[in-house]
Amino acid sequence: NYVLAGLGHDVVPCDSLDGACAGADALIIANNHPAFGAINLESVVGCMEQGAFVYDYWNNLGQLPTEVLKDRYFTVGNIAGKY
Repeated sequence: NYVLAGLGHDVVPCDSLDGACAGADALIIANNHPAFGAINLESVVGCMEQGAFVYDYWNNLGQLPTEVLKDRYFTVGNIAGKY
């Protein structure tokens, strides 16, 4: 944590993804690590601002039902939104 604090710019380490996304307008997933496929999208988006969205370069959560993804989950090549 002291390394992050030394960076300035109000960098604050978080213990969870929900904590990191609290109040955010967007979450950008730019990695295909298997952990990103286990994200609880409803929980994460629930912590974010109204109208927030997730932009996922790797479509890690594309297997989720359309009802869960609609209007809040976008992938590369899908700027208009498949869901």
